[in-house]
Amino acid sequence: MASQPESVWTTRPPRLHLRLWSQDRGRLPVLLVHGRGGNTHWWDKVCPGLGPLAIAALDFHGHGESDWLDEGHYDEALFVRNIEAAREFLNWPRFILAGHSMGARIALEYASLHPASLEALIAVDFLPEFSDLSKERFEKRRRRLRQPYYSDPDAMAARFALYPSATTLSTQELKELGRLCLKETAQGITWKFDWQLFNFRYTPIWKALKSITVPTLLVRGQNSTVMSREDLEQARKALSRCETAEIASAFHHVPLDAPRALSEAMLGFLERNLPALTGKGK
Repeated sequence: MASQPESVWTTRPPRLHLRLWSQDRGRLPVLLVHGRGGNTHWWDKVCPGLGPLAIAALDFHGHGESDWLDEGHYDEALFVRNIEAAREFLNWPRFILAGHSMGARIALEYASLHPASLEALIAVDFLPEFSDLSKERFEKRRRRLRQPYYSDPDAMAARFALYPSATTLSTQELKELGRLCLKETAQGITWKFDWQLFNFRYTPIWKALKSITVPTLLVRGQNSTVMSREDLEQARKALSRCETAEIASAFHHVPLDAPRALSEAMLGFLERNLPALTGKGK
């Protein structure tokens, strides 16, 4: 695996950014997708533990180094198309798809629509649907926020916080992650996240789950306040080929809180379900 990932962009505008850790054609490929407000760096410490795989991480439109949409019309269908555009760009006939939070929901939607493209699916700590209280809190937050711009990158990085905020990361580790989430624009320095994404609406995921046929791993952070154990169990029952895992000590941001434990859970699941990964297939 490359020690430093390579950045590439799709050629059709608006462009999508991907970081490639390995593109060895002898390895099964995995595409990693992040949650709302995140970017490819959420997976930085997970990737070293996925050595047997060819790894690419995607920035959805409006995130990271990918283009923003001028009209700001982000929706689930767009993000599903982002994954398909990445697959086509990477020339992967079939691949493993892993997503966290919003990315997990989009991965599940993709799996329901493109089963022939997937070897396996991994969905990490996501909200299956908004409760009435969640909707109320989100609406208040959405109305309050506008794209912020700053002149001092150090001061901005020091303000970086996760949402939800609970994490095992230290203050210094949060600041270092914050530095990776800054974007220079004509108006000043802002986050690598289009604030118009707060207009994006989640729809309940249950219908999509019933049509997913590929081997699926559902992962929950032990201390998550986003995905309850009841949600995990209900989602497991809705899927035809499903395993579950709970990552000890992790909160919602499992790829950040417990990257080694997550990569071990992912590889264990893949080894059990994809013999070609370990060379045990015919």
